[in-house]
Amino acid sequence: MTDINELLRSAVQLHRDGQLPQAWQLYQDILQHDPHNAPTLNATGLLLRQSGQYDEAIDFLRRAIAADATDAAYHANLGEAFRGLGKLQEGIDCYQQALRLAPQEFAVHYYVATLYQQAGMNDEAIASFEKAISLRADEAAAHHGLGSAYRAVGRLAEAANAYREALKVDPNCEPAQRDLETVQQETQPGAET
Repeated sequence: MTDINELLRSAVQLHRDGQLPQAWQLYQDILQHDPHNAPTLNATGLLLRQSGQYDEAIDFLRRAIAADATDAAYHANLGEAFRGLGKLQEGIDCYQQALRLAPQEFAVHYYVATLYQQAGMNDEAIASFEKAISLRADEAAAHHGLGSAYRAVGRLAEAANAYREALKVDPNCEPAQRDLETVQQETQPGAET
């Protein structure tokens, strides 16, 4: 029999190449031999989430966590599946667990910040974007997100500065350029608020 790790590598490569039915079949073959294989359960959950099958993705991702609760990525992936269903608080809860496991992981801070923002929890979003930027200041999207969170709470000068930082990192960041121009218009004397 072929080694399960080798099968998983092949399945993941098929998944990356967009050959989802073939990847699905290999994932299922692995799970028939090892139903508690956490990486395969996680990868299956990702495939289902990518296909818009969020409820099924949640089932597989929960099974991955049951098999290995120490992997922050599994919790983060579950959070994204909940986001897909519009269950933002459940998604935030998953990301908070991921943060307990991987407190220095940029992506976890960044994506929980976007969830906070989506849920209208802008103070929490600001704190999470700031932490993400402290870990990786070279991500324009994080600076832009921080600017948008500042803007949502009326801190326009700080929003403008965050957009400028995004443009320093990536001068072609069109959302930051557009939002900076909007904030500058909003803060000009005589602008309606």
